[in-house]
Amino acid sequence: DSVNIIAESYPTFEYYDFILKTDIDVFITTQFAKYVPLTNVTLLVGRGGYSTKFNTRRLGRIARDMNWEYQNMTNIGSTW
Repeated sequence: DSVNIIAESYPTFEYYDFILKTDIDVFITTQFAKYVPLTNVTLLVGRGGYSTKFNTRRLGRIARDMNWEYQNMTNIGSTW
């Protein structure tokens, strides 16, 4: 559990004001430090390139072609 470890290790994290949780395939650049949201939001999420309608349909077709069971469930990753 990637969130529970923060609660269990609180003394380690108490020195920080913010904790950034990302997916393993995220690469943080220097531009991230300059980002300021246009609105006062507390949660920002995105959509991976695999979650477009085109790719969702394509993944379903590939699963059928490979004789895999396909649940048609999308955006269930740890992005947020």
